[in-house]
Amino acid sequence: MKILSSTGSLYTYGIDRAFYISKEAGFDGMEIIIDYRFDTRQPEYLSYLSKKYKLPIIVIHGPFFKIPDWPKSQVEAIKRTIEIAKNVGSKKVNFHLPSKIIKSVIVSLLKFKSALHFGIKAELDYRKWLKNEYENFKKENNIEILMENLPAKNSFLKLDIHHWNKPKDIKQFAPLTLDTTHLGTFNLVLN
Repeated sequence: MKILSSTGSLYTYGIDRAFYISKEAGFDGMEIIIDYRFDTRQPEYLSYLSKKYKLPIIVIHGPFFKIPDWPKSQVEAIKRTIEIAKNVGSKKVNFHLPSKIIKSVIVSLLKFKSALHFGIKAELDYRKWLKNEYENFKKENNIEILMENLPAKNSFLKLDIHHWNKPKDIKQFAPLTLDTTHLGTFNLVLN
């Protein structure tokens, strides 16, 4: 088993420093979360850092908030993330479940700019794609696509804002990324 560091855990630092800290702490590899930092979307630079610190990039995590110059469609965002993953030699990409429509409406009304909101039609298209085309898409790509569980309730809205987010529902999208912090928000008893 490999223990990875995530650039998301060190988001207040630059990517070079995130690699440096991760190497010094003894991690086996990196998860790169695509975010507002330009460097997270630059395969050549990420590959350079991976070699510099001798830390392989194991997972590329798709963005979970609005990114400039990033596809507006979640499906296109997944494809772009896969392209970056392949360019850095990663065999895994990670994504979030689609938002429930209520989130898109509330976010649009509040104009909460930091949230990734593709809009109502885009969220419906993403849900339809997951149900009808996701399995074939995974087979066609030479990369492991992981779906991550999310918190039971959003701290801002106090609502479960993600579709298929209950443990019994998300398993249809296996393989999964199990975020134990997110899972803890369900108050489940695990045996």
